Amino acid sequence: LYVDAALIRTLRLARVLRLLRLIRTIHGFDALYIMTTAMSGSLVVLFWSFVLLLVVQTTIALSLTQILAGFFKNADVPVAQRLEVFEYFGTASRSMFTMFELTLANWTIVGRSLSENVSEYFAIFNVGYKLVIGFAAVGIINAVFIQETFKVASSDDTVMMRQKERDRRLHTKKMKTLFEAADESGDGVIDMEEFRRIFDMPEIRTWLAAQDLQVTDPDVLFKLLDDGDKQLTAEELVRGVDRLKGNAKSVDLEAFIMEQRAFVSQVCAGLGLPTVSRISLVSQN
Repeated sequence: LYVDAALIRTLRLARVLRLLRLIRTIHGFDALYIMTTAMSGSLVVLFWSFVLLLVVQTTIALSLTQILAGFFKNADVPVAQRLEVFEYFGTASRSMFTMFELTLANWTIVGRSLSENVSEYFAIFNVGYKLVIGFAAVGIINAVFIQETFKVASSDDTVMMRQKERDRRLHTKKMKTLFEAADESGDGVIDMEEFRRIFDMPEIRTWLAAQDLQVTDPDVLFKLLDDGDKQLTAEELVRGVDRLKGNAKSVDLEAFIMEQRAFVSQVCAGLGLPTVSRISLVSQN
Protein backbone atom coordinates (compact mmCIF):
# COMPACT_ATOMS: atom_id res chain seq x y z
CA LEU A 1 0.00 0.00 0.00
CA TYR A 2 1.54 3.25 -1.17
CA VAL A 3 1.33 6.18 1.21
CA ASP A 4 2.47 9.64 0.22
CA ALA A 5 5.49 10.73 2.25
CA ALA A 6 4.22 14.32 2.33
CA LEU A 7 1.01 13.11 3.97
CA ILE A 8 2.98 11.29 6.66
CA ARG A 9 5.03 14.43 7.36
CA THR A 10 1.83 16.45 7.63
CA LEU A 11 0.38 13.98 10.12
CA ARG A 12 3.56 14.19 12.16
CA LEU A 13 3.18 17.95 12.32
CA ALA A 14 -0.16 17.37 14.02
CA ARG A 15 1.80 16.28 17.08
CA VAL A 16 2.72 19.90 17.55
CA LEU A 17 -0.86 20.44 18.69
CA ARG A 18 0.00 18.51 21.82
CA LEU A 19 2.05 21.51 22.87
CA LEU A 20 -1.21 23.35 23.44
CA ARG A 21 -1.66 21.27 26.58
CA LEU A 22 1.42 22.97 28.04
CA ILE A 23 -0.33 26.33 27.79
CA ARG A 24 -2.38 25.42 30.86
CA THR A 25 0.76 25.35 33.00
CA ILE A 26 2.70 28.32 31.54
CA HIS A 27 1.50 31.64 32.97
CA GLY A 28 3.16 33.66 30.20
CA PHE A 29 0.66 32.24 27.70
CA ASP A 30 -2.51 33.29 29.53
CA ALA A 31 -3.76 35.37 26.60
CA LEU A 32 -3.05 32.58 24.11
CA TYR A 33 -4.82 30.05 26.32
CA ILE A 34 -7.88 32.31 26.58
CA MET A 35 -8.01 32.71 22.79
CA THR A 36 -7.70 28.99 22.07
CA THR A 37 -10.25 28.10 24.74
CA ALA A 38 -12.70 30.73 23.52
CA MET A 39 -12.38 29.64 19.89
CA SER A 40 -12.89 25.98 20.72
CA GLY A 41 -15.94 26.84 22.83
CA SER A 42 -17.44 29.08 20.16
CA LEU A 43 -17.47 26.53 17.35
CA VAL A 44 -21.24 26.03 17.67
CA VAL A 45 -21.90 29.76 17.27
CA LEU A 46 -19.49 29.88 14.34
CA PHE A 47 -21.24 26.95 12.65
CA TRP A 48 -24.74 28.42 12.92
CA SER A 49 -23.49 31.83 11.82
CA PHE A 50 -22.06 30.22 8.71
CA VAL A 51 -25.30 28.32 8.06
CA LEU A 52 -27.38 31.50 8.41
CA LEU A 53 -25.17 33.47 6.04
CA LEU A 54 -25.02 30.57 3.58
CA VAL A 55 -28.81 30.27 3.38
CA VAL A 56 -29.32 34.01 2.90
CA GLN A 57 -26.49 34.34 0.39
CA THR A 58 -27.58 31.31 -1.61
CA THR A 59 -31.20 32.48 -1.84
CA ILE A 60 -30.25 35.96 -3.04
CA ALA A 61 -27.53 34.64 -5.37
CA LEU A 62 -29.86 32.22 -7.16
CA SER A 63 -32.51 34.92 -7.44
CA LEU A 64 -30.07 37.38 -9.02
CA THR A 65 -28.84 34.71 -11.44
CA GLN A 66 -32.40 34.16 -12.65
CA ILE A 67 -33.16 37.89 -12.83
CA LEU A 68 -30.03 38.64 -14.88
CA ALA A 69 -30.48 35.69 -17.27
CA GLY A 70 -32.40 37.86 -19.71
CA PHE A 71 -29.72 40.56 -19.52
CA PHE A 72 -27.02 38.09 -20.59
CA LYS A 73 -29.07 37.10 -23.66
CA ASN A 74 -29.93 40.64 -24.69
CA ALA A 75 -28.10 41.23 -27.96
CA ASP A 76 -28.73 44.99 -27.75
CA VAL A 77 -26.35 45.29 -24.78
CA PRO A 78 -22.64 45.49 -25.67
CA VAL A 79 -20.73 42.27 -25.13
CA ALA A 80 -18.21 43.95 -22.84
CA GLN A 81 -20.95 45.02 -20.44
CA ARG A 82 -22.54 41.58 -20.43
CA LEU A 83 -19.16 39.91 -19.80
CA GLU A 84 -18.43 42.26 -16.91
CA VAL A 85 -21.69 41.40 -15.19
CA PHE A 86 -21.33 37.72 -16.13
CA GLU A 87 -18.06 37.56 -14.21
CA TYR A 88 -20.03 38.30 -11.05
CA PHE A 89 -23.45 36.73 -11.64
CA GLY A 90 -23.12 34.48 -14.68
CA THR A 91 -23.46 31.18 -12.80
CA ALA A 92 -24.75 30.07 -9.42
CA SER A 93 -21.25 29.59 -8.04
CA ARG A 94 -20.15 33.02 -9.30
CA SER A 95 -23.21 34.62 -7.75
CA MET A 96 -22.66 32.98 -4.37
CA PHE A 97 -19.04 34.10 -4.27
CA THR A 98 -20.09 37.61 -5.29
CA MET A 99 -22.69 37.76 -2.51
CA PHE A 100 -20.04 36.96 0.08
CA GLU A 101 -17.93 39.68 -1.51
CA LEU A 102 -20.86 42.10 -1.22
CA THR A 103 -21.27 41.20 2.44
CA LEU A 104 -17.73 41.01 3.72
CA ALA A 105 -15.46 42.66 1.13
CA ASN A 106 -15.35 45.64 -1.24
CA TRP A 107 -19.02 45.82 -2.18
CA THR A 108 -18.82 49.05 -4.18
CA ILE A 109 -17.17 47.44 -7.22
CA VAL A 110 -19.93 44.86 -7.63
CA GLY A 111 -22.61 47.43 -6.83
CA ARG A 112 -21.39 49.89 -9.45
CA SER A 113 -21.09 47.14 -12.03
CA LEU A 114 -24.80 46.32 -11.60
CA SER A 115 -26.01 49.91 -11.48
CA GLU A 116 -23.88 51.09 -14.42
CA ASN A 117 -24.35 48.10 -16.75
CA VAL A 118 -27.80 46.72 -15.88
CA SER A 119 -29.99 49.33 -14.19
CA GLU A 120 -29.62 52.21 -11.78
CA TYR A 121 -32.33 50.65 -9.61
CA PHE A 122 -29.76 48.08 -8.50
CA ALA A 123 -28.16 50.88 -6.48
CA ILE A 124 -31.18 50.70 -4.15
CA PHE A 125 -30.70 46.95 -3.84
CA ASN A 126 -26.97 47.31 -3.15
CA VAL A 127 -27.37 49.93 -0.44
CA GLY A 128 -30.31 48.13 1.19
CA TYR A 129 -28.49 44.79 1.15
CA LYS A 130 -25.36 46.30 2.64
CA LEU A 131 -27.30 47.99 5.44
CA VAL A 132 -29.47 44.99 6.32
CA ILE A 133 -27.09 42.07 5.79
CA GLY A 134 -23.61 43.54 5.59
CA PHE A 135 -24.06 45.91 8.53
CA ALA A 136 -26.95 44.83 10.78
CA ALA A 137 -26.88 41.03 10.41
CA VAL A 138 -23.10 40.72 10.42
CA GLY A 139 -22.92 43.10 13.38
CA ILE A 140 -25.36 40.93 15.35
CA ILE A 141 -23.39 37.80 14.48
CA ASN A 142 -20.17 39.46 15.63
CA ALA A 143 -21.84 40.56 18.88
CA VAL A 144 -23.14 37.05 19.60
CA PHE A 145 -19.77 35.55 18.78
CA ILE A 146 -17.95 38.00 21.08
CA GLN A 147 -20.49 37.41 23.86
CA GLU A 148 -20.03 33.65 23.59
CA THR A 149 -16.25 34.12 23.60
CA PHE A 150 -16.37 36.13 26.84
CA LYS A 151 -18.77 33.60 28.36
CA VAL A 152 -16.44 30.70 27.63
CA ALA A 153 -13.41 32.61 28.87
CA SER A 154 -15.11 33.68 32.10
CA SER A 155 -16.43 30.19 32.91
CA ASP A 156 -13.18 28.30 32.36
CA ASP A 157 -11.71 27.10 35.67
CA THR A 158 -8.09 27.68 34.69
CA VAL A 159 -8.77 31.20 33.46
CA MET A 160 -10.71 32.08 36.62
CA MET A 161 -7.93 30.79 38.89
CA ARG A 162 -5.26 32.67 37.00
CA GLN A 163 -7.32 35.85 37.08
CA LYS A 164 -7.73 35.51 40.84
CA GLU A 165 -4.01 34.96 41.19
CA ARG A 166 -3.24 38.07 39.14
CA ASP A 167 -5.68 40.11 41.23
CA ARG A 168 -4.09 38.84 44.43
CA ARG A 169 -0.58 39.73 43.28
CA LEU A 170 -1.72 43.18 42.17
CA HIS A 171 -3.46 43.80 45.51
CA THR A 172 -0.38 42.69 47.44
CA LYS A 173 1.83 45.01 45.39
CA LYS A 174 -0.45 48.01 45.99
CA MET A 175 -0.74 47.38 49.73
CA LYS A 176 3.02 47.02 50.10
CA THR A 177 3.42 50.36 48.32
CA LEU A 178 1.01 51.91 50.82
CA PHE A 179 2.86 50.24 53.70
CA GLU A 180 6.23 51.59 52.58
CA ALA A 181 4.78 55.10 52.30
CA ALA A 182 3.22 54.92 55.77
CA ASP A 183 6.24 53.36 57.52
CA GLU A 184 8.15 56.59 58.11
CA SER A 185 10.42 55.11 60.78
CA GLY A 186 11.42 52.21 58.57
CA ASP A 187 11.10 49.65 61.37
CA GLY A 188 8.82 47.34 59.36
CA VAL A 189 5.63 48.11 61.29
CA ILE A 190 3.06 50.92 61.32
CA ASP A 191 1.80 52.41 64.55
CA MET A 192 -1.36 54.46 65.07
CA GLU A 193 0.34 57.83 64.56
CA GLU A 194 1.93 56.81 61.27
CA PHE A 195 -1.39 55.38 60.13
CA ARG A 196 -3.20 58.62 60.93
CA ARG A 197 -0.63 60.77 59.15
CA ILE A 198 -0.79 58.77 55.93
CA PHE A 199 -4.58 59.07 55.91
CA ASP A 200 -4.38 62.83 56.31
CA MET A 201 -3.52 62.86 52.60
CA PRO A 202 -6.71 63.05 50.46
CA GLU A 203 -4.93 61.17 47.68
CA ILE A 204 -4.60 58.09 49.88
CA ARG A 205 -8.30 58.12 50.78
CA THR A 206 -9.26 58.50 47.12
CA TRP A 207 -6.84 55.75 46.12
CA LEU A 208 -8.34 53.30 48.61
CA ALA A 209 -11.87 54.36 47.68
CA ALA A 210 -11.07 53.39 44.08
CA GLN A 211 -10.31 49.91 45.45
CA ASP A 212 -13.72 49.65 47.19
CA LEU A 213 -12.46 50.63 50.63
CA GLN A 214 -14.13 53.77 51.99
CA VAL A 215 -12.15 55.19 54.92
CA THR A 216 -14.06 57.60 57.18
CA ASP A 217 -12.16 57.06 60.44
CA PRO A 218 -8.51 55.88 60.27
CA ASP A 219 -8.58 54.88 63.95
CA VAL A 220 -11.45 52.46 63.39
CA LEU A 221 -9.77 51.03 60.30
CA PHE A 222 -6.52 50.55 62.22
CA LYS A 223 -8.32 48.61 64.97
CA LEU A 224 -10.03 46.43 62.36
CA LEU A 225 -6.71 45.63 60.72
CA ASP A 226 -4.69 45.20 63.91
CA ASP A 227 -4.36 41.80 65.56
CA GLY A 228 -4.12 43.31 69.04
CA ASP A 229 -0.47 44.42 69.32
CA LYS A 230 -1.24 48.01 68.22
CA GLN A 231 1.09 47.67 65.26
CA LEU A 232 0.46 46.74 61.66
CA THR A 233 2.77 44.58 59.60
CA ALA A 234 2.73 44.42 55.82
CA GLU A 235 1.02 41.01 55.95
CA GLU A 236 -1.71 42.32 58.27
CA LEU A 237 -2.33 45.29 55.98
CA VAL A 238 -2.57 43.11 52.86
CA ARG A 239 -4.82 40.52 54.46
CA GLY A 240 -6.99 43.03 56.33
CA VAL A 241 -7.67 45.37 53.42
CA ASP A 242 -8.49 42.40 51.21
CA ARG A 243 -11.03 41.28 53.82
CA LEU A 244 -12.63 44.69 54.32
CA LYS A 245 -12.83 46.13 50.82
CA GLY A 246 -16.02 45.83 48.78
CA ASN A 247 -19.58 45.30 49.91
CA ALA A 248 -20.70 42.73 52.43
CA LYS A 249 -21.23 39.31 50.88
CA SER A 250 -23.63 36.56 51.83
CA VAL A 251 -20.88 34.59 53.54
CA ASP A 252 -20.03 37.65 55.66
CA LEU A 253 -23.66 38.06 56.72
CA GLU A 254 -23.96 34.37 57.53
CA ALA A 255 -20.79 34.52 59.63
CA PHE A 256 -22.14 37.55 61.49
CA ILE A 257 -25.45 35.81 62.18
CA MET A 258 -23.63 32.72 63.42
CA GLU A 259 -21.47 34.77 65.79
CA GLN A 260 -24.56 36.62 67.02
CA ARG A 261 -26.33 33.36 67.76
CA ALA A 262 -23.31 32.09 69.66
CA PHE A 263 -23.19 35.33 71.67
CA VAL A 264 -26.92 35.11 72.49
CA SER A 265 -26.44 31.48 73.56
CA GLN A 266 -23.65 32.49 75.93
CA VAL A 267 -25.72 35.33 77.40
CA CYS A 268 -28.72 33.05 77.90
CA ALA A 269 -26.54 30.41 79.50
CA GLY A 270 -24.99 32.99 81.81
CA LEU A 271 -28.38 34.35 82.85
CA GLY A 272 -29.82 30.90 83.28
CA LEU A 273 -32.52 31.47 80.70
CA PRO A 274 -34.06 28.49 78.91
CA THR A 275 -33.40 27.95 75.27
CA VAL A 276 -36.95 28.75 74.22
CA SER A 277 -36.70 32.28 75.65
CA ARG A 278 -33.76 33.35 73.54
CA ILE A 279 -35.96 34.70 70.78
CA SER A 280 -37.96 36.77 73.24
CA LEU A 281 -34.70 38.09 74.74
CA VAL A 282 -33.53 39.31 71.33
CA SER A 283 -36.93 40.90 70.61
CA GLN A 284 -36.89 42.76 73.95
CA ASN A 285 -33.47 44.18 73.19
